[in-house]
Amino acid sequence: MLGTRTFIRNVISTFWGAWQFVGPLICSSTLLGYLVVNNVTSVPAGLLETTIYFFIAAIVMGLALLPTTLTAAIWGFYLPWHTFPFLIAAYMLGALIGYLISLNIEDRWLYTIINKNSKRRRVFETLRRKSLKTVIAVRLSPVLPFAVMNLLMAASAVHIKRFMYGSLIGMLPRTVLAFLTGASASSIYSIIESKKPLPVETAVWITLFFISTIWIGLMIRKAIKN
Repeated sequence: MLGTRTFIRNVISTFWGAWQFVGPLICSSTLLGYLVVNNVTSVPAGLLETTIYFFIAAIVMGLALLPTTLTAAIWGFYLPWHTFPFLIAAYMLGALIGYLISLNIEDRWLYTIINKNSKRRRVFETLRRKSLKTVIAVRLSPVLPFAVMNLLMAASAVHIKRFMYGSLIGMLPRTVLAFLTGASASSIYSIIESKKPLPVETAVWITLFFISTIWIGLMIRKAIKN
Protein backbone atom coordinates (compact mmCIF):
# COMPACT_ATOMS: atom_id res chain seq x y z
CA MET A 1 0.00 0.00 0.00
CA LEU A 2 2.82 2.33 0.92
CA GLY A 3 4.60 1.49 -2.32
CA THR A 4 1.47 2.29 -4.32
CA ARG A 5 1.09 5.65 -2.60
CA THR A 6 4.72 6.47 -3.27
CA PHE A 7 4.32 5.52 -6.92
CA ILE A 8 1.19 7.67 -7.31
CA ARG A 9 2.89 10.60 -5.59
CA ASN A 10 5.92 10.27 -7.86
CA VAL A 11 3.68 10.15 -10.96
CA ILE A 12 1.80 13.27 -9.82
CA SER A 13 5.06 15.00 -8.97
CA THR A 14 6.60 14.20 -12.35
CA PHE A 15 3.46 15.26 -14.21
CA TRP A 16 3.30 18.55 -12.32
CA GLY A 17 6.93 19.28 -13.05
CA ALA A 18 6.55 18.51 -16.76
CA TRP A 19 3.29 20.46 -16.97
CA GLN A 20 5.08 23.67 -15.96
CA PHE A 21 6.87 23.53 -19.31
CA VAL A 22 4.24 22.18 -21.72
CA GLY A 23 0.98 23.35 -20.11
CA PRO A 24 1.29 27.07 -20.92
CA LEU A 25 2.23 26.29 -24.54
CA ILE A 26 -0.75 24.01 -25.11
CA CYS A 27 -3.33 26.19 -23.37
CA SER A 28 -2.13 29.53 -24.76
CA SER A 29 -2.20 28.17 -28.33
CA THR A 30 -5.72 26.85 -27.77
CA LEU A 31 -7.00 30.10 -26.24
CA LEU A 32 -5.45 32.37 -28.87
CA GLY A 33 -6.79 30.15 -31.63
CA TYR A 34 -10.29 30.40 -30.15
CA LEU A 35 -10.11 34.20 -29.77
CA VAL A 36 -8.82 34.72 -33.31
CA VAL A 37 -11.16 32.26 -35.04
CA ASN A 38 -14.23 33.59 -33.24
CA ASN A 39 -13.08 37.22 -33.57
CA VAL A 40 -13.71 38.03 -29.91
CA THR A 41 -13.16 41.80 -29.82
CA SER A 42 -14.69 42.78 -26.47
CA VAL A 43 -15.90 41.40 -23.15
CA PRO A 44 -18.08 42.85 -20.36
CA ALA A 45 -15.98 44.92 -17.95
CA GLY A 46 -18.23 45.64 -14.98
CA LEU A 47 -17.18 45.07 -11.38
CA LEU A 48 -18.75 41.62 -11.21
CA GLU A 49 -17.22 40.51 -14.50
CA THR A 50 -13.80 41.89 -13.53
CA THR A 51 -13.96 40.02 -10.23
CA ILE A 52 -14.71 36.82 -12.14
CA TYR A 53 -11.80 37.52 -14.51
CA PHE A 54 -9.59 38.03 -11.45
CA PHE A 55 -10.32 34.53 -10.14
CA ILE A 56 -10.00 32.97 -13.59
CA ALA A 57 -6.65 34.68 -14.22
CA ALA A 58 -5.32 33.64 -10.80
CA ILE A 59 -6.30 30.01 -11.39
CA VAL A 60 -4.93 29.76 -14.94
CA MET A 61 -1.61 31.32 -13.91
CA GLY A 62 -1.37 29.30 -10.70
CA LEU A 63 -2.09 26.02 -12.50
CA ALA A 64 0.35 26.86 -15.31
CA LEU A 65 -2.40 27.05 -17.93
CA LEU A 66 -1.27 30.39 -19.38
CA PRO A 67 1.98 32.40 -19.31
CA THR A 68 1.71 35.52 -17.15
CA THR A 69 2.95 37.84 -19.90
CA LEU A 70 0.27 36.64 -22.31
CA THR A 71 -2.36 36.86 -19.58
CA ALA A 72 -1.40 40.49 -18.91
CA ALA A 73 -1.44 41.32 -22.64
CA ILE A 74 -4.89 39.79 -23.12
CA TRP A 75 -6.11 41.58 -19.99
CA GLY A 76 -4.82 44.88 -21.34
CA PHE A 77 -6.48 44.31 -24.71
CA TYR A 78 -9.94 43.54 -23.33
CA LEU A 79 -10.10 45.48 -20.07
CA PRO A 80 -9.54 49.17 -19.17
CA TRP A 81 -6.75 50.64 -17.04
CA HIS A 82 -8.75 50.86 -13.83
CA THR A 83 -8.90 47.04 -13.72
CA PHE A 84 -5.09 46.79 -13.56
CA PRO A 85 -5.05 46.30 -9.74
CA PHE A 86 -7.21 43.20 -10.26
CA LEU A 87 -4.53 41.85 -12.61
CA ILE A 88 -1.81 42.46 -10.00
CA ALA A 89 -3.90 40.73 -7.35
CA ALA A 90 -4.54 37.81 -9.72
CA TYR A 91 -0.81 37.51 -10.36
CA MET A 92 -0.06 37.37 -6.64
CA LEU A 93 -2.79 34.81 -5.97
CA GLY A 94 -1.60 32.76 -8.95
CA ALA A 95 1.97 32.82 -7.61
CA LEU A 96 0.73 31.66 -4.22
CA ILE A 97 -1.32 28.84 -5.77
CA GLY A 98 1.60 27.60 -7.86
CA TYR A 99 4.03 27.83 -4.94
CA LEU A 100 1.77 25.97 -2.49
CA ILE A 101 0.95 23.20 -4.96
CA SER A 102 4.64 22.70 -5.77
CA LEU A 103 5.52 22.77 -2.07
CA ASN A 104 2.93 20.15 -1.13
CA ILE A 105 3.46 17.84 -4.09
CA GLU A 106 7.11 17.52 -3.09
CA ASP A 107 8.85 17.17 -6.42
CA ARG A 108 11.36 14.55 -5.31
CA TRP A 109 13.01 14.29 -8.71
CA LEU A 110 13.77 18.01 -8.56
CA TYR A 111 15.14 17.71 -5.02
CA THR A 112 17.34 14.86 -6.26
CA ILE A 113 18.67 16.97 -9.13
CA ILE A 114 19.46 19.83 -6.76
CA ASN A 115 21.18 17.71 -4.10
CA LYS A 116 22.98 15.26 -6.40
CA ASN A 117 25.83 17.68 -7.03
CA SER A 118 27.52 19.47 -4.11
CA LYS A 119 28.27 22.60 -6.13
CA ARG A 120 24.67 22.76 -7.35
CA ARG A 121 23.45 22.30 -3.80
CA ARG A 122 25.62 25.16 -2.54
CA VAL A 123 24.28 27.43 -5.28
CA PHE A 124 20.67 26.72 -4.31
CA GLU A 125 21.47 27.16 -0.62
CA THR A 126 22.98 30.57 -1.34
CA LEU A 127 20.02 31.58 -3.50
CA ARG A 128 17.69 30.48 -0.71
CA ARG A 129 19.55 32.57 1.87
CA LYS A 130 19.21 35.55 -0.47
CA SER A 131 15.70 34.51 -1.41
CA LEU A 132 14.16 37.99 -1.69
CA LYS A 133 16.82 39.14 -4.17
CA THR A 134 16.60 35.82 -5.99
CA VAL A 135 12.84 36.01 -6.46
CA ILE A 136 13.00 39.64 -7.62
CA ALA A 137 15.70 38.74 -10.15
CA VAL A 138 13.86 35.75 -11.64
CA ARG A 139 10.57 37.66 -11.79
CA LEU A 140 12.25 40.55 -13.62
CA SER A 141 13.44 38.24 -16.37
CA PRO A 142 11.18 38.19 -19.44
CA VAL A 143 12.48 34.74 -20.44
CA LEU A 144 12.17 32.73 -17.20
CA PRO A 145 8.71 31.08 -17.09
CA PHE A 146 6.49 32.06 -14.16
CA ALA A 147 5.29 28.50 -13.46
CA VAL A 148 8.76 26.95 -13.62
CA MET A 149 10.10 29.56 -11.20
CA ASN A 150 7.26 28.80 -8.78
CA LEU A 151 8.39 25.18 -8.87
CA LEU A 152 12.07 26.01 -8.36
CA MET A 153 11.42 28.48 -5.55
CA ALA A 154 9.30 25.91 -3.72
CA ALA A 155 11.96 23.22 -4.25
CA SER A 156 14.60 25.64 -2.92
CA ALA A 157 12.51 26.15 0.24
CA VAL A 158 12.24 29.91 -0.25
CA HIS A 159 10.21 31.42 2.60
CA ILE A 160 6.69 32.17 1.45
CA LYS A 161 6.72 35.78 2.70
CA ARG A 162 9.90 36.61 0.79
CA PHE A 163 8.55 34.73 -2.21
CA MET A 164 5.42 36.88 -2.27
CA TYR A 165 7.26 40.18 -1.69
CA GLY A 166 9.86 39.33 -4.33
CA SER A 167 7.18 38.29 -6.80
CA LEU A 168 5.29 41.56 -6.34
CA ILE A 169 8.37 43.74 -6.81
CA GLY A 170 9.89 41.76 -9.66
CA MET A 171 6.76 41.26 -11.73
CA LEU A 172 5.61 44.87 -11.94
CA PRO A 173 7.85 46.12 -14.80
CA ARG A 174 7.14 43.32 -17.26
CA THR A 175 3.47 43.08 -16.29
CA VAL A 176 2.95 46.79 -16.91
CA LEU A 177 4.73 46.47 -20.26
CA ALA A 178 2.67 43.44 -21.27
CA PHE A 179 -0.53 45.22 -20.23
CA LEU A 180 0.45 48.26 -22.33
CA THR A 181 1.23 46.00 -25.29
CA GLY A 182 -2.26 44.54 -25.09
CA ALA A 183 -3.90 47.93 -24.54
CA SER A 184 -2.21 49.41 -27.62
CA ALA A 185 -2.95 46.42 -29.89
CA SER A 186 -5.46 46.92 -32.68
CA SER A 187 -6.62 43.30 -32.53
CA ILE A 188 -5.98 40.16 -30.52
CA TYR A 189 -4.08 38.78 -33.51
CA SER A 190 -1.71 41.74 -33.54
CA ILE A 191 -0.46 40.68 -30.10
CA ILE A 192 0.95 37.45 -31.54
CA GLU A 193 1.61 38.24 -35.21
CA SER A 194 5.14 38.75 -36.44
CA LYS A 195 5.42 42.51 -36.47
CA LYS A 196 8.20 44.89 -35.57
CA PRO A 197 7.85 45.87 -31.90
CA LEU A 198 7.98 49.47 -30.82
CA PRO A 199 11.50 50.75 -29.99
CA VAL A 200 10.50 51.61 -26.42
CA GLU A 201 9.03 48.15 -25.83
CA THR A 202 12.13 46.49 -27.27
CA ALA A 203 14.43 48.63 -25.14
CA VAL A 204 12.53 47.83 -21.94
CA TRP A 205 12.43 44.07 -22.64
CA ILE A 206 16.16 44.01 -23.42
CA THR A 207 16.92 46.06 -20.31
CA LEU A 208 14.91 43.72 -18.09
CA PHE A 209 16.62 40.73 -19.67
CA PHE A 210 20.13 42.05 -19.09
CA ILE A 211 19.44 43.28 -15.55
CA SER A 212 17.95 39.97 -14.45
CA THR A 213 20.55 37.85 -16.26
CA ILE A 214 23.53 39.77 -14.85
CA TRP A 215 21.96 39.83 -11.37
CA ILE A 216 21.30 36.08 -11.33
CA GLY A 217 24.71 35.38 -12.85
CA LEU A 218 26.51 37.39 -10.15
CA MET A 219 24.61 35.59 -7.37
CA ILE A 220 25.43 32.18 -8.85
CA ARG A 221 29.07 33.11 -9.40
CA LYS A 222 29.40 34.30 -5.82
CA ALA A 223 27.74 31.12 -4.55
CA ILE A 224 30.16 28.94 -6.54
CA LYS A 225 33.19 30.87 -5.24
CA ASN A 226 32.00 30.52 -1.65
